[in-house]
Amino acid sequence: LKESTYTFQDSLAKIWFPVGVVLICVLPSNFSTTALMFAMVCMLLYIGQYPLKYLGIIIATGIALLLLVFLLSKAFPGQKLFNRVATWEKRIENFTTDKPDEDKYQIENAKIAIAVGKINGVGPGKSIQKNFLPQSSSDFIFAIIVEEYGLIGGFSLVFFYMLLFFRFLIRANKTNNLFGKLLIIGLGFPIIIQALINMGVAVELLPVTGQPLPLISSGGTSIWMTCLSLGIILSVTKKEDEIAADLKDFQDREAALQRIIDREVSVMNEGNSPESTSEEEKKVNDMKYSIRESLKQENRRTFNWKRANPIGSLRNITKYPVILGLVGSFFFFNIAGQVHPSTWTFFTMKEFNWTSHDIGLSLAFVGLIIAIVQGGLNRIINPILGDRKSVILGTLFYAIGFGLFAFASQGWMMYAIMIPFGMGGIAGPSLQSIISQ
Repeated sequence: LKESTYTFQDSLAKIWFPVGVVLICVLPSNFSTTALMFAMVCMLLYIGQYPLKYLGIIIATGIALLLLVFLLSKAFPGQKLFNRVATWEKRIENFTTDKPDEDKYQIENAKIAIAVGKINGVGPGKSIQKNFLPQSSSDFIFAIIVEEYGLIGGFSLVFFYMLLFFRFLIRANKTNNLFGKLLIIGLGFPIIIQALINMGVAVELLPVTGQPLPLISSGGTSIWMTCLSLGIILSVTKKEDEIAADLKDFQDREAALQRIIDREVSVMNEGNSPESTSEEEKKVNDMKYSIRESLKQENRRTFNWKRANPIGSLRNITKYPVILGLVGSFFFFNIAGQVHPSTWTFFTMKEFNWTSHDIGLSLAFVGLIIAIVQGGLNRIINPILGDRKSVILGTLFYAIGFGLFAFASQGWMMYAIMIPFGMGGIAGPSLQSIISQ
């Protein structure tokens, strides 16, 4: 997209028309899959440097069309085309209220299964709730996994999905062409997002929906499509590895040829005067050691305490409005970041009756996630998105994390929410990079 010139009308015909046809076909039967597909297309176009104003128009149009569908379902309630709209409304209503319903029955049984599992679980194949929980082998398989393998098994499953996510990021970063990057992201990220949605539904962080747990839930179509996506990603990475190997072989051959040429030249120059060469080398070395300061004495400023103190430095920043705005943003960003550690103790003690030991473990978990994100993940994401988009994405993760913290009803939910919250750690280093530039 970035390398070609196009208009909004061109993108409508080449991109959004075929995408819209597919989404319209899927929407009547599965809203969550439609929303996931639309979000992935928007993310790919965003990474591909699609203009934000065009993307904003499309998102606003999609929301307007969705509202139109709701209005038409109210105007024509007997139409078969709008049967699923009532189901969407019902699930959202059940998620926001305590009204007893089939969806609420599923959630309650899923929570019972998680509570029974505790830390170690009841053992493989010994689940009791799978006999009562509808869709226990597909939509709510995560609750059964936690019941049988405990929180250790649940967190291990999350860890492996995050490991797969990091591998997607690494391979996308190492891919040299844009098509390969978009292909890996477009096929790999939906797998991780589906897994997070499935687990979020099981722990009542999200309304009930029909997203399977990739590679684990029963269902032939889901397994086939997931394996097909992984196969395509592996084919892209294999091709990139072959290109890298060929390039390395070429560089090795060039280096070997250069060594042969250098050796032949040295043999030819053996008859020349070595004394003059050594004298020239001695002069060069003397010059290297004699250089102390490249700036002339008359151009150096004298030391001044007014410029040495931090207040004086801050006053100098006011001369540059752009730098002042970035420094101010960074200041308020860090002030806002102190809300989390400052209120964490009071919030968890009041809501979940946590002890100092529980609070210490939770803060250690947060620190571990932040260390992983800033120490390893940031160097992968930042080259792909750039500093500006990394700041936006990290701030969005922070906002999502803070919002989910407010809706957590049990202590273990806080640990689950810490993962997307910790992903916000990519914002700070990227913002510092923008300021330093």
